[in-house]
Amino acid sequence: MAHLVCDFDTGEVLESEGDTEERFSPCSSFKAPIALMGYDSGILKDESSPVWDYKPEYDPHCLRMLDNWKRPYTPKEWMQNSCVWYSQRVTRELGMERLQQYIDKFGYGNRDLSGGILRAWLTTSLAISPREQAGFFRRMLAGELPVSAQAVAMTKRLVASGACARGSIFGKTGSGYIDIEKGLQRGWYAGWLEKDGRKYLFAALRDHSGPGYAGLQAKEFMRGRLERLFAGQGAAHADTAVG
Repeated sequence: MAHLVCDFDTGEVLESEGDTEERFSPCSSFKAPIALMGYDSGILKDESSPVWDYKPEYDPHCLRMLDNWKRPYTPKEWMQNSCVWYSQRVTRELGMERLQQYIDKFGYGNRDLSGGILRAWLTTSLAISPREQAGFFRRMLAGELPVSAQAVAMTKRLVASGACARGSIFGKTGSGYIDIEKGLQRGWYAGWLEKDGRKYLFAALRDHSGPGYAGLQAKEFMRGRLERLFAGQGAAHADTAVG
């Protein structure tokens, strides 16, 4: 549906498809900024702590409570399994005033948290475009966000996703419904690739209907595009830089 890949150092767009300015709810891709805020504020300590226990009262605040979420979670497990209640625990600990301050300083999408401290990023008020997702990660990696270097380092460790295109890929998926009755989802995969001493930012939005999650479809699509792009196939250069 829409995606882009750009060079971290120059801002040059190496590949672009669709409307990369259209905003959509970040859904679970918002876990990356939540991690930054959590580590910067001291709520999160490292990959293993804090360990928080699942509580049945979390259920009404999640769109769906997966069985795998009904157990204690660490920050690393939170990110790996995209556990919604852990995100909500972090935002509760932050409080709305501090959460809004971070979002404003990050310049994150439309900055609209009117959907509430537990649901703003879950197909309610907060929205961001693929271009803005890439810009957010560029500022994070460039040290331009008002968070500690330790917060950036820990977030990077949480979103590490393995090997891709003979490099290392970092990113977060996210899925949300755009038509529940029809089972139509829209999914994110946003982050960056480190390869041969360089970084390449990316963000992809894909629509999906049927079993599975749109975010995983976006991840599979984006990994495929990166593999093809850096094999020298079909790199479409544009003149617009990502800031």
